Amino acid sequence: MHGTGIAKMSMFPRLYNEGDHIMEGLMTYRHHLRYINRFWLMIIGFVLVFLIPLYAAETLTNFEHGDLGTSTGGYFSEYENDRTHGPDIQEVGIASNQGADGTSRCLYDTVTEGNIYLMYYADPERKVLIPQASGANRMSFYIKLPSGYPLSADYNFHVGTYTRDPVNGDLFQNGSHYYHYFNIPGTGNWTKIVCNQHPQHEVGVKVDPGDNPVSWGYYNGFTRFYLDMQPQSPIALPWTGHIDEVKFYSISEPENDETINSISCSYFGNGRFQIGWHGNSQYTHNNHRYEIRYSTSPITNANYSTALLVPGGPFRLAPGAYNFIKADFTITVNNGKRYYFAIKDIDSASSYVSKIDYWVGDQVSSSDTTPPAAPGGVGVQVN
Repeated sequence: MHGTGIAKMSMFPRLYNEGDHIMEGLMTYRHHLRYINRFWLMIIGFVLVFLIPLYAAETLTNFEHGDLGTSTGGYFSEYENDRTHGPDIQEVGIASNQGADGTSRCLYDTVTEGNIYLMYYADPERKVLIPQASGANRMSFYIKLPSGYPLSADYNFHVGTYTRDPVNGDLFQNGSHYYHYFNIPGTGNWTKIVCNQHPQHEVGVKVDPGDNPVSWGYYNGFTRFYLDMQPQSPIALPWTGHIDEVKFYSISEPENDETINSISCSYFGNGRFQIGWHGNSQYTHNNHRYEIRYSTSPITNANYSTALLVPGGPFRLAPGAYNFIKADFTITVNNGKRYYFAIKDIDSASSYVSKIDYWVGDQVSSSDTTPPAAPGGVGVQVN
Protein backbone atom coordinates (compact mmCIF):
# COMPACT_ATOMS: atom_id res chain seq x y z
CA MET A 1 0.00 0.00 0.00
CA HIS A 2 2.81 2.30 0.83
CA GLY A 3 4.51 1.51 -2.42
CA THR A 4 1.29 2.10 -4.22
CA GLY A 5 0.91 5.40 -2.40
CA ILE A 6 4.38 6.47 -3.46
CA ALA A 7 3.59 5.45 -6.99
CA LYS A 8 0.45 7.54 -6.92
CA MET A 9 2.27 10.48 -5.41
CA SER A 10 5.00 10.16 -8.05
CA MET A 11 2.40 10.55 -10.79
CA PHE A 12 1.14 13.93 -9.59
CA PRO A 13 4.37 15.89 -10.09
CA ARG A 14 4.63 14.49 -13.63
CA LEU A 15 1.01 15.40 -14.41
CA TYR A 16 1.47 18.76 -12.78
CA ASN A 17 4.56 19.47 -14.89
CA GLU A 18 2.75 18.44 -18.07
CA GLY A 19 -0.15 20.63 -17.10
CA ASP A 20 2.26 23.45 -16.39
CA HIS A 21 3.69 23.09 -19.88
CA ILE A 22 0.19 22.99 -21.33
CA MET A 23 -0.79 26.11 -19.42
CA GLU A 24 2.45 27.79 -20.41
CA GLY A 25 1.72 26.90 -24.03
CA LEU A 26 -1.78 28.30 -23.75
CA MET A 27 -0.49 31.47 -22.17
CA THR A 28 2.14 31.81 -24.89
CA TYR A 29 -0.54 31.24 -27.55
CA ARG A 30 -2.79 33.83 -25.96
CA HIS A 31 0.15 36.22 -25.67
CA HIS A 32 0.95 35.84 -29.37
CA LEU A 33 -2.75 35.96 -30.25
CA ARG A 34 -3.00 39.25 -28.39
CA TYR A 35 -0.22 40.70 -30.53
CA ILE A 36 -1.76 39.20 -33.70
CA ASN A 37 -5.09 40.76 -32.80
CA ARG A 38 -3.39 44.08 -32.10
CA PHE A 39 -1.64 43.83 -35.45
CA TRP A 40 -4.89 43.24 -37.32
CA LEU A 41 -6.65 45.92 -35.32
CA MET A 42 -3.90 48.34 -36.32
CA ILE A 43 -4.31 47.31 -39.98
CA ILE A 44 -8.10 47.69 -39.80
CA GLY A 45 -7.67 51.01 -38.02
CA PHE A 46 -5.29 52.19 -40.72
CA VAL A 47 -7.82 51.23 -43.41
CA LEU A 48 -10.65 52.96 -41.59
CA VAL A 49 -8.72 56.12 -40.87
CA PHE A 50 -6.72 56.51 -44.05
CA LEU A 51 -8.23 54.53 -46.89
CA ILE A 52 -11.97 54.88 -46.38
CA PRO A 53 -11.93 58.70 -46.42
CA LEU A 54 -10.20 58.53 -49.80
CA TYR A 55 -12.97 56.37 -51.25
CA ALA A 56 -15.96 57.45 -49.23
CA ALA A 57 -17.89 59.21 -52.01
CA GLU A 58 -21.56 58.55 -51.34
CA THR A 59 -25.04 59.98 -51.03
CA LEU A 60 -25.06 62.99 -48.75
CA THR A 61 -28.83 62.87 -48.14
CA ASN A 62 -32.13 62.11 -49.83
CA PHE A 63 -34.13 63.66 -46.95
CA GLU A 64 -36.15 60.45 -46.54
CA HIS A 65 -35.34 60.46 -42.81
CA GLY A 66 -37.45 63.60 -42.48
CA ASP A 67 -34.94 66.23 -41.37
CA LEU A 68 -32.26 68.55 -42.74
CA GLY A 69 -29.29 66.72 -41.20
CA THR A 70 -26.99 64.04 -42.56
CA SER A 71 -25.55 60.87 -41.05
CA THR A 72 -22.21 62.55 -40.25
CA GLY A 73 -23.66 65.52 -38.39
CA GLY A 74 -23.78 68.10 -41.17
CA TYR A 75 -26.95 69.92 -42.14
CA PHE A 76 -28.58 72.31 -44.59
CA SER A 77 -29.47 75.76 -43.36
CA GLU A 78 -30.81 78.97 -44.88
CA TYR A 79 -28.27 81.75 -45.23
CA GLU A 80 -29.94 85.07 -44.48
CA ASN A 81 -27.19 87.65 -44.59
CA ASP A 82 -26.03 88.03 -48.18
CA ARG A 83 -23.94 91.21 -48.13
CA THR A 84 -24.07 91.42 -51.94
CA HIS A 85 -27.79 91.10 -52.57
CA GLY A 86 -29.36 92.00 -49.24
CA PRO A 87 -31.25 89.79 -46.80
CA ASP A 88 -32.82 86.51 -47.89
CA ILE A 89 -35.80 85.60 -45.72
CA GLN A 90 -36.52 81.90 -46.06
CA GLU A 91 -38.38 79.04 -44.43
CA VAL A 92 -36.64 75.69 -44.87
CA GLY A 93 -38.15 72.31 -44.04
CA ILE A 94 -39.06 68.86 -45.36
CA ALA A 95 -41.84 68.37 -47.90
CA SER A 96 -43.61 65.02 -48.21
CA ASN A 97 -45.03 63.21 -51.25
CA GLN A 98 -42.87 64.99 -53.86
CA GLY A 99 -39.37 63.52 -53.83
CA ALA A 100 -37.18 63.27 -56.92
CA ASP A 101 -35.97 60.09 -58.61
CA GLY A 102 -38.85 58.05 -57.20
CA THR A 103 -38.45 59.06 -53.54
CA SER A 104 -41.15 60.58 -51.32
CA ARG A 105 -39.51 63.49 -49.44
CA CYS A 106 -37.34 66.48 -50.25
CA LEU A 107 -36.14 69.80 -48.86
CA TYR A 108 -38.32 72.83 -49.51
CA ASP A 109 -37.34 76.49 -49.22
CA THR A 110 -40.02 79.19 -49.31
CA VAL A 111 -38.76 82.71 -49.97
CA THR A 112 -40.65 85.71 -48.61
CA GLU A 113 -37.87 88.22 -49.29
CA GLY A 114 -34.77 88.01 -51.49
CA ASN A 115 -33.79 84.64 -52.94
CA ILE A 116 -33.07 81.04 -52.02
CA TYR A 117 -29.61 80.77 -50.49
CA LEU A 118 -28.93 77.38 -48.88
CA MET A 119 -25.66 76.43 -47.17
CA TYR A 120 -24.46 72.93 -46.29
CA TYR A 121 -22.14 72.76 -43.28
CA ALA A 122 -20.23 69.60 -42.44
CA ASP A 123 -19.84 71.18 -39.00
CA PRO A 124 -20.92 74.80 -38.43
CA GLU A 125 -18.45 75.22 -35.55
CA ARG A 126 -15.34 73.91 -37.31
CA LYS A 127 -13.83 73.98 -40.80
CA VAL A 128 -13.89 70.21 -41.18
CA LEU A 129 -14.04 68.32 -44.47
CA ILE A 130 -17.22 66.76 -45.86
CA PRO A 131 -16.43 63.02 -45.54
CA GLN A 132 -18.93 61.97 -48.22
CA ALA A 133 -17.11 64.11 -50.80
CA SER A 134 -13.71 62.52 -50.33
CA GLY A 135 -12.76 60.38 -53.34
CA ALA A 136 -15.52 61.85 -55.51
CA ASN A 137 -15.23 63.65 -58.83
CA ARG A 138 -18.92 64.47 -59.24
CA MET A 139 -21.70 66.07 -57.21
CA SER A 140 -25.32 65.76 -58.27
CA PHE A 141 -28.74 66.72 -56.95
CA TYR A 142 -32.26 67.51 -58.12
CA ILE A 143 -33.81 70.96 -58.00
CA LYS A 144 -37.39 72.02 -58.72
CA LEU A 145 -38.18 75.65 -59.48
CA PRO A 146 -41.65 77.09 -60.00
CA SER A 147 -43.05 77.71 -63.48
CA GLY A 148 -42.05 81.18 -64.64
CA TYR A 149 -38.68 81.20 -62.87
CA PRO A 150 -36.69 83.67 -65.03
CA LEU A 151 -34.00 82.44 -67.38
CA SER A 152 -30.87 84.41 -68.21
CA ALA A 153 -28.36 84.52 -71.05
CA ASP A 154 -25.74 82.39 -69.26
CA TYR A 155 -26.84 81.50 -65.71
CA ASN A 156 -29.62 82.02 -63.18
CA PHE A 157 -28.36 79.70 -60.45
CA HIS A 158 -24.98 78.66 -59.12
CA VAL A 159 -23.38 76.17 -56.78
CA GLY A 160 -20.66 77.73 -54.62
CA THR A 161 -17.95 75.40 -53.33
CA TYR A 162 -15.06 75.68 -50.88
CA THR A 163 -12.07 73.36 -51.08
CA ARG A 164 -8.74 73.30 -49.23
CA ASP A 165 -5.74 71.00 -49.06
CA PRO A 166 -6.99 68.13 -46.85
CA VAL A 167 -3.47 67.44 -45.48
CA ASN A 168 -1.58 70.74 -45.43
CA GLY A 169 -4.43 73.25 -45.54
CA ASP A 170 -5.26 75.79 -42.87
CA LEU A 171 -7.73 74.07 -40.55
CA PHE A 172 -9.35 77.41 -39.72
CA GLN A 173 -10.17 78.32 -43.34
CA ASN A 174 -12.94 77.18 -45.69
CA GLY A 175 -10.52 77.10 -48.64
CA SER A 176 -10.59 78.41 -52.21
CA HIS A 177 -14.04 79.46 -53.42
CA TYR A 178 -15.44 78.34 -56.81
CA TYR A 179 -18.71 78.75 -58.74
CA HIS A 180 -20.52 76.24 -60.97
CA TYR A 181 -23.04 78.09 -63.16
CA PHE A 182 -26.40 76.77 -64.42
CA ASN A 183 -29.23 78.24 -66.47
CA ILE A 184 -32.32 76.20 -65.66
CA PRO A 185 -35.99 76.77 -66.42
CA GLY A 186 -38.85 76.60 -63.96
CA THR A 187 -40.97 73.70 -65.14
CA GLY A 188 -42.80 72.52 -62.03
CA ASN A 189 -40.88 69.24 -62.55
CA TRP A 190 -37.44 68.22 -61.34
CA THR A 191 -34.16 69.32 -62.93
CA LYS A 192 -31.11 67.13 -62.37
CA ILE A 193 -27.78 68.91 -61.80
CA VAL A 194 -24.29 67.44 -62.26
CA CYS A 195 -21.18 69.36 -61.16
CA ASN A 196 -17.92 67.89 -62.40
CA GLN A 197 -14.40 69.08 -61.49
CA HIS A 198 -14.44 72.10 -63.83
CA PRO A 199 -16.04 75.16 -62.21
CA GLN A 200 -16.69 78.27 -64.28
CA HIS A 201 -15.23 80.81 -61.87
CA GLU A 202 -12.82 81.15 -58.94
CA VAL A 203 -13.45 84.10 -56.65
CA GLY A 204 -10.84 86.81 -57.20
CA VAL A 205 -9.35 85.13 -60.29
CA LYS A 206 -10.56 86.07 -63.78
CA VAL A 207 -9.25 83.15 -65.81
CA ASP A 208 -10.64 79.72 -66.60
CA PRO A 209 -10.07 77.59 -63.45
CA GLY A 210 -9.68 74.51 -65.66
CA ASP A 211 -10.40 70.86 -64.97
CA ASN A 212 -9.58 69.90 -61.35
CA PRO A 213 -8.05 73.30 -60.50
CA VAL A 214 -6.32 72.19 -57.26
CA SER A 215 -3.45 69.79 -56.62
CA TRP A 216 -5.18 67.66 -53.97
CA GLY A 217 -8.26 66.58 -55.94
CA TYR A 218 -11.12 69.06 -56.03
CA TYR A 219 -13.71 67.16 -53.96
CA ASN A 220 -11.23 65.73 -51.44
CA GLY A 221 -10.96 69.14 -49.80
CA PHE A 222 -14.63 70.16 -49.66
CA THR A 223 -15.48 71.97 -46.42
CA ARG A 224 -18.92 73.35 -47.36
CA PHE A 225 -21.04 74.38 -50.33
CA TYR A 226 -24.12 76.44 -51.04
CA LEU A 227 -26.96 76.65 -53.56
CA ASP A 228 -27.73 80.20 -54.69
CA MET A 229 -30.93 80.81 -56.69
CA GLN A 230 -30.85 84.44 -57.71
CA PRO A 231 -33.04 85.10 -60.76
CA GLN A 232 -31.80 87.95 -62.92
CA SER A 233 -35.30 89.41 -63.19
CA PRO A 234 -38.03 89.65 -60.54
CA ILE A 235 -40.25 86.74 -59.57
CA ALA A 236 -43.47 87.13 -57.59
CA LEU A 237 -43.08 86.53 -53.85
CA PRO A 238 -43.43 84.24 -52.04
CA TRP A 239 -42.04 81.37 -54.09
CA THR A 240 -40.76 77.90 -53.22
CA GLY A 241 -37.88 75.81 -54.51
CA HIS A 242 -37.15 72.14 -53.75
CA ILE A 243 -33.90 70.15 -53.45
CA ASP A 244 -33.44 66.37 -53.31
CA GLU A 245 -31.03 63.45 -53.78
CA VAL A 246 -27.76 65.22 -52.98
CA LYS A 247 -24.91 62.88 -53.90
CA PHE A 248 -21.15 62.75 -54.25
CA TYR A 249 -19.81 59.99 -56.50
CA SER A 250 -16.99 58.94 -58.79
CA ILE A 251 -17.54 58.11 -62.47
CA SER A 252 -16.46 54.75 -63.84
CA GLU A 253 -14.73 56.03 -67.02
CA PRO A 254 -13.24 59.32 -68.26
CA GLU A 255 -15.50 62.13 -69.46
CA ASN A 256 -14.83 65.37 -71.32
CA ASP A 257 -14.52 67.77 -68.38
CA GLU A 258 -12.65 70.33 -70.46
CA THR A 259 -15.44 71.53 -72.78
CA ILE A 260 -18.57 69.96 -71.21
CA ASN A 261 -19.33 70.89 -67.63
CA SER A 262 -22.08 72.02 -65.24
CA ILE A 263 -24.73 69.84 -66.89
CA SER A 264 -28.45 70.13 -66.17
CA CYS A 265 -31.40 68.09 -67.42
CA SER A 266 -34.86 69.66 -67.05
CA TYR A 267 -38.12 67.90 -67.82
CA PHE A 268 -41.29 69.69 -68.95
CA GLY A 269 -43.49 66.60 -69.32
CA ASN A 270 -44.79 64.81 -72.41
CA GLY A 271 -41.28 63.86 -73.52
CA ARG A 272 -39.86 67.39 -73.67
CA PHE A 273 -36.40 67.90 -72.14
CA GLN A 274 -33.91 70.72 -71.94
CA ILE A 275 -30.28 69.78 -71.39
CA GLY A 276 -27.88 72.65 -70.69
CA TRP A 277 -24.14 72.86 -70.04
CA HIS A 278 -21.20 75.25 -70.15
CA GLY A 279 -18.43 74.85 -72.69
CA ASN A 280 -15.52 76.06 -70.57
CA SER A 281 -15.62 78.85 -68.02
CA GLN A 282 -17.12 82.26 -67.47
CA TYR A 283 -14.10 83.77 -69.24
CA THR A 284 -13.71 81.48 -72.26
CA HIS A 285 -16.00 81.85 -75.26
CA ASN A 286 -16.88 78.47 -76.75
CA ASN A 287 -18.48 78.16 -80.19
CA HIS A 288 -18.07 74.40 -80.54
CA ARG A 289 -20.78 72.16 -81.96
CA TYR A 290 -22.28 69.41 -79.82
CA GLU A 291 -24.57 66.45 -80.26
CA ILE A 292 -26.54 64.40 -77.71
CA ARG A 293 -27.56 60.76 -77.80
CA TYR A 294 -29.95 58.91 -75.49
CA SER A 295 -30.93 55.41 -74.44
CA THR A 296 -32.78 53.48 -71.76
CA SER A 297 -29.49 51.67 -71.07
CA PRO A 298 -26.28 53.28 -69.77
CA ILE A 299 -24.18 54.92 -72.49
CA THR A 300 -20.40 54.58 -72.48
CA ASN A 301 -17.59 56.05 -74.52
CA ALA A 302 -17.46 52.77 -76.43
CA ASN A 303 -21.15 52.37 -77.30
CA TYR A 304 -22.04 56.06 -77.69
CA SER A 305 -22.46 55.90 -81.48
CA THR A 306 -25.11 53.16 -81.22
CA ALA A 307 -27.49 55.19 -79.03
CA LEU A 308 -30.29 57.31 -80.53
CA LEU A 309 -29.49 60.84 -81.67
CA VAL A 310 -31.45 63.66 -80.01
CA PRO A 311 -33.27 65.72 -82.66
CA GLY A 312 -32.35 69.33 -83.42
CA GLY A 313 -28.57 69.17 -83.29
CA PRO A 314 -25.81 70.03 -83.61
CA PHE A 315 -26.16 72.45 -80.69
CA ARG A 316 -24.19 75.66 -80.20
CA LEU A 317 -24.24 78.64 -77.87
CA ALA A 318 -27.72 79.70 -76.77
CA PRO A 319 -28.84 83.05 -78.29
CA GLY A 320 -27.17 85.91 -76.43
CA ALA A 321 -25.03 83.58 -74.30
CA TYR A 322 -21.28 83.79 -73.87
CA ASN A 323 -20.65 80.23 -72.77
CA PHE A 324 -24.02 78.49 -72.18
CA ILE A 325 -25.19 75.79 -74.59
CA LYS A 326 -28.62 74.17 -74.49
CA ALA A 327 -30.62 71.55 -76.34
CA ASP A 328 -34.42 71.74 -76.15
CA PHE A 329 -36.00 68.64 -77.68
CA THR A 330 -38.86 66.15 -77.47
CA ILE A 331 -38.53 62.37 -77.58
CA THR A 332 -40.97 59.55 -76.94
CA VAL A 333 -40.74 58.47 -73.31
CA ASN A 334 -42.26 55.83 -71.09
CA ASN A 335 -43.36 56.40 -67.51
CA GLY A 336 -41.15 54.76 -64.91
CA LYS A 337 -38.05 54.57 -67.12
CA ARG A 338 -34.59 56.01 -66.61
CA TYR A 339 -33.16 57.84 -69.61
CA TYR A 340 -29.44 58.14 -70.18
CA PHE A 341 -28.06 61.11 -72.11
CA ALA A 342 -24.51 61.60 -73.38
CA ILE A 343 -23.12 64.86 -74.81
CA LYS A 344 -20.26 64.87 -77.31
CA ASP A 345 -18.23 67.87 -78.44
CA ILE A 346 -17.82 67.15 -82.14
CA ASP A 347 -15.28 69.99 -82.52
CA SER A 348 -13.03 68.67 -79.74
CA ALA A 349 -10.09 66.32 -80.02
CA SER A 350 -11.48 64.44 -77.01
CA SER A 351 -13.10 61.08 -77.76
CA TYR A 352 -14.93 61.15 -74.42
CA VAL A 353 -18.57 62.00 -73.83
CA SER A 354 -20.15 63.54 -70.73
CA LYS A 355 -23.30 62.10 -69.18
CA ILE A 356 -26.43 62.76 -67.21
CA ASP A 357 -29.45 60.55 -66.57
CA TYR A 358 -33.04 61.28 -65.65
CA TRP A 359 -35.79 59.11 -64.21
CA VAL A 360 -39.16 59.91 -65.76
CA GLY A 361 -41.66 59.42 -62.97
CA ASP A 362 -45.33 59.90 -62.27
CA GLN A 363 -45.45 63.41 -63.69
CA VAL A 364 -45.83 61.92 -67.19
CA SER A 365 -49.40 62.02 -68.50
CA SER A 366 -51.24 58.73 -68.78
CA SER A 367 -51.45 59.12 -72.57
CA ASP A 368 -47.66 59.39 -72.86
CA THR A 369 -46.87 55.70 -72.61
CA THR A 370 -45.28 54.79 -75.94
CA PRO A 371 -42.08 52.82 -75.27
CA PRO A 372 -38.87 54.38 -76.59
CA ALA A 373 -37.08 52.77 -79.49
CA ALA A 374 -34.15 50.75 -78.18
CA PRO A 375 -30.74 51.83 -79.49
CA GLY A 376 -29.06 49.13 -81.48
CA GLY A 377 -25.83 47.64 -80.17
CA VAL A 378 -26.02 49.05 -76.63
CA GLY A 379 -25.31 45.88 -74.74
CA VAL A 380 -25.78 47.17 -71.22
CA GLN A 381 -28.71 46.23 -69.01
CA VAL A 382 -31.14 48.80 -67.64
CA ASN A 383 -30.70 49.45 -63.90
